[in-house]
Amino acid sequence: MKKSILLLVILLQAATYTLKAQQQTNKEFFPITPMVSEELSLNKGVIKSLENKARQMLTSNSFASKSNRILLTANIVEISKDVTPTAPPVFDINMEATFYIVDIIEKAIINEITFEVKGTDKMEHKAYIKAINKINPRSQEVRKFVAESKRLLSEYYNNRLPSIIKKAETLAAQELYDDAIASLCDIPETVNGYNEAADKMQVIYQQKIDHDANYLINEAKALMAARNYNDALGALMEVNPNSTRSKDAQLLVKNIRNSIAAEERARIEAELRKFELLQEEKNRQRDDNITLEKMRINAMREIGSIKIEENQPAIMNELGTWFKSAFK
Repeated sequence: MKKSILLLVILLQAATYTLKAQQQTNKEFFPITPMVSEELSLNKGVIKSLENKARQMLTSNSFASKSNRILLTANIVEISKDVTPTAPPVFDINMEATFYIVDIIEKAIINEITFEVKGTDKMEHKAYIKAINKINPRSQEVRKFVAESKRLLSEYYNNRLPSIIKKAETLAAQELYDDAIASLCDIPETVNGYNEAADKMQVIYQQKIDHDANYLINEAKALMAARNYNDALGALMEVNPNSTRSKDAQLLVKNIRNSIAAEERARIEAELRKFELLQEEKNRQRDDNITLEKMRINAMREIGSIKIEENQPAIMNELGTWFKSAFK
């Protein structure tokens, strides 16, 4: 949990500087993960090139984030392959590369776009890569696809918002707070009812930091009872300053100060001062509600992002299952 405190301090410092930029881009926030299935029977370099092209299409068109459920994936269908009778041979490949926006949870295609491209090289996999590289992620065709996809995604989430919120509540009730937050982080701000989802995410985030605080405070009390004040202080420093148990943590820190001898107090004074600085930063941020709100949103999105990264192997497995059922 030390990482979470460090993250909080960084966010507190950075929130003011990033607020303006985020206000301009939040409405364009459409979480999608670029991912190509390993079930595609092609050279790994071709698969990587295809995934990089998907990523370029996203980052060039306001899709610069990751999702727990919505993927931009791809498949290649070979139209023709000519091999010259030379030494070395030359491969001339004509193919269709189709990119799909897929809800990997419901196994549903939301939108798709197909490119017919050609590539030539002395090595077959490089001929594929050269063909893929001819796809322009900033072309008018791609921009039209992006605009249509945003509209379709907004409609898609509008129809599913109640069930997504209900699932998040169920996950939170099971104390799977990170999974609950990650599921709500997928929802774009253009969706009707987004504010309801955002409010629910804040409620769950508060439940998470309070749950963590309860555990840490109980741990600190047990350590204090054993007169292990140094480790007790370490546990209390992990209590999120925005937790409803923050004042309880501060009180325990004061008790530690009053309980230890002068010599030991001097030894851990630096740690005590770190705790105080966190509290002072929290108090300063309370005077700026906009910055505090942005900080909380950033913290929640960071939780969602970390959870999505952890889920990548499972998402890849789900994508493989869908790919085989759709194309094999």
